[in-house]
Amino acid sequence: MNESIINNLTRKNHLSTLIDLFSSANEIVIISPFISSDFNFFPFDKLSHIDKLTLVTTLKPKTSDQFKKVTFLDQLFNFCDNHDISLNVLVENSLHGKIYIAKFNEQAVGAVLTSANFTRNGLKVNNEWGVSINDNTQIQTIEEGILSKVVLEPIQRQHIDQFLIEVKKQPPPTPKNECDLDLTKQISLNTNPMEIYNSFNVSLRQ
Repeated sequence: MNESIINNLTRKNHLSTLIDLFSSANEIVIISPFISSDFNFFPFDKLSHIDKLTLVTTLKPKTSDQFKKVTFLDQLFNFCDNHDISLNVLVENSLHGKIYIAKFNEQAVGAVLTSANFTRNGLKVNNEWGVSINDNTQIQTIEEGILSKVVLEPIQRQHIDQFLIEVKKQPPPTPKNECDLDLTKQISLNTNPMEIYNSFNVSLRQ
């Protein structure tokens, strides 16, 4: 297994590493608790060769982060629709780790495990460190462990449309104005967690 250290103190920062990693894939998995509210921070136009994109993130109730994520997710759905990319968005509110996975024909070709969130600061500005690996078995084990914690159904386009309505009803929180917004109320519990695994062609280890 080949490993290399990634940090944002060099030209080979997280952003350039991910662009290179994703260029060899037809499926990518982005696992990050925080994501940017600015869709243009990442060159998504370089992902036109991607067939499938999976995003696992948080959507914690009563946090201002919900407002930022709705904007990004709306643009991500539009991008994937326009480029014929199958998009899967999953919510896992105990998520803390950040992992980026590249796959080709359902087999992992590489991954980055890191402290860097999927934001401009995380991938380029902050003093973040990570390691790249290419062992398919280890990457699959990591992915399985994360997906096993997902209890909500995948977010669909109709959820985003409802989210946009909900955020307009309530202004973003301020020090004097607490946030009562809970977008997860719009997402049903997954009655059969195995469906998540099946949809990603992941085989559970017994």
